[in-house]
Amino acid sequence: MYKDISFTADQLRELSMAALTHDLGKIVTPKYIIDKSTRLFGVLDKIDLVQLRFSHMKLLCRLLKKSMNTEDFADFIQASFGTQVPVKGLENWLDKQFEWLRQINETEEYLSEEVLDRVQTLADIHITYDGEEYYLLSPDEKLNLKVRQGTLNPEERKLMREHVWITLELLSQLSFPKKYQNVANIAASHHENLLGTGYPRGLKAEQLSIQSRILAMADIFEAITASDRPYKTPHTLSESLIILAKAVRKGKLDGDLMDIFLDSGLYMVYARDSLEAELIDNIDVNQIKNIYHI
Repeated sequence: MYKDISFTADQLRELSMAALTHDLGKIVTPKYIIDKSTRLFGVLDKIDLVQLRFSHMKLLCRLLKKSMNTEDFADFIQASFGTQVPVKGLENWLDKQFEWLRQINETEEYLSEEVLDRVQTLADIHITYDGEEYYLLSPDEKLNLKVRQGTLNPEERKLMREHVWITLELLSQLSFPKKYQNVANIAASHHENLLGTGYPRGLKAEQLSIQSRILAMADIFEAITASDRPYKTPHTLSESLIILAKAVRKGKLDGDLMDIFLDSGLYMVYARDSLEAELIDNIDVNQIKNIYHI
């Protein structure tokens, strides 16, 4: 499709400037959002506060057990925690629930409905005793722990996405020479996709230049292979190319550009220059192409 297309020196320079400035808008994104490595991360990782509450809950239950008869204590725990909680071995159960929450806080895997329900169950545990309120999870912690994938909750994701609008606004105010007039639009298109489901403008395939398509693919490839992102583990080279291939199959990325990327060997040039040696594994180009050439 692109065999008759070639870029002039000015167009290459324009694309290069767009690539270098595409995340300019992140200068106003709160640092804790950019660096959010776990679901509960903020100024600090709130998992430590959750652990403290679990400890307080265990202490409270220990005191209540001493002050009540066995039957009353069992009724109190069943009413406060739910019938699924064992009265005997309650402290051990709480320890196991906290360790599970610690894993949920850190996992990069997609959270199932069952996991979300379990988080909700723990968040519903609430005891009022002697005028004091005791709970395991605050509403904010519940919100963050129920993020299905990634670490950003809906409000944080909205703030993160605003960086593209800010990039567009800042670059649009600069007086680029006419030959570089598309820098702002190219830079602000790095989260768009061919289906029109990207952001910030929801541009569709016919509205995206080849330069914008290149930058969108490059941005994803760099992000999933990067080893300096606190919120994710870098993928191997083969895993990263498979992720790109699946995005092509879904119609989000340009398949012809993906073919060029694979056939030219540019992925390996980048990998040898930027990836840790242990992330560079064997690549079967035909196998990867078969993912989207179906």
